[in-house]
Amino acid sequence: MFVYLAWPQENWIVQSALDEAGIKYFEVNGKAEAKARTKLLDRFRASKDMFVCLLSNVGMVGLNLAFANIMIIVDNLWSQQEYDQLIGRVWRHGQRKEVIAYYLITKDTSDVFFSNVSLDKGYMHMVLTAKSGALSKWRRLTDYTVY
Repeated sequence: MFVYLAWPQENWIVQSALDEAGIKYFEVNGKAEAKARTKLLDRFRASKDMFVCLLSNVGMVGLNLAFANIMIIVDNLWSQQEYDQLIGRVWRHGQRKEVIAYYLITKDTSDVFFSNVSLDKGYMHMVLTAKSGALSKWRRLTDYTVY
């Protein structure tokens, strides 16, 4: 299981809960160089008693995390594409395990607003890049005049 927190200095919140529950964990963030991160992930994958890895923004690119199948996203991301990129680290084509992503959004906070902005941006991207019926109709109704 991976727990995404954008800012490693905030990991103490999750760390204290894991410590209190007696759950061992790894931490992978930008403090470690790329080779060290790879070694940490190899240790995490091989571990028989550590099932949680705290992951910062370094987990969004260049890492194959498909040996896990749960992603808990604590911090909001700015766009749906970033969510897709992060979850795509865990889900890969041909993977047999179901991937489960949890988004922690606190009611009555700015988290709700930012989450909706990300989802709306994702929907707009999908509509503008997909060949949906709505987009096809829009294309026929627009004369593409450049000003």
